[in-house]
Amino acid sequence: MQTTAQLETVNATVRKLRGLGNQQPSRCKIAEGSTTSREAYTQAGGNAGQMERFWSKTEVAANGCVIWKAAKNVLGYGVFALSSQRKNVRAHHVTWMLAGHGEVPKGRILRHTCDNPSCVNVDHLALGTQADNIADKVLRNRQARGEAHGMSKLSEDQVREIRASVGPGHEIARRFGVSSVMVNYIRARKSWTHI
Repeated sequence: MQTTAQLETVNATVRKLRGLGNQQPSRCKIAEGSTTSREAYTQAGGNAGQMERFWSKTEVAANGCVIWKAAKNVLGYGVFALSSQRKNVRAHHVTWMLAGHGEVPKGRILRHTCDNPSCVNVDHLALGTQADNIADKVLRNRQARGEAHGMSKLSEDQVREIRASVGPGHEIARRFGVSSVMVNYIRARKSWTHI
């Protein structure tokens, strides 16, 4: 159940975001070498009709995310076709341009502060580097580890068994199909530290 305040926040977000595509270019530069929202969007291959088509593919969630409901890539990021240049761009990059930030500079990425790759709410986006993105992943505990890691050879129960075991590391290693170094790391809690 949403409170009245939550609904008002969501509705304000929708009004704000839907209005981005209708802004007239401002006379001032946003940053050195940058362009206004409409100019950046047009340079990237967009037009006014596509802006309406873009917003028709979104839906606002209770948490303020504006969810992309159309095509997504394998990582879950929204994809939008800019037909005039016959190119697809990530949907959150379109809202970034519409908000007046221009195109994402080379070597930089747009990070989702909401951890939702299908969100196109510009207020949930932050410009950063890949290192920033990886730091976010670690901080928010989203990295695969333990059994969830694709390269894992052990289960959590096996790790517990190794820790409880007595005997030479090389024998334990052979039994579980791992190296003796891994057995030593597990016993010393340098590996599988979350268990």
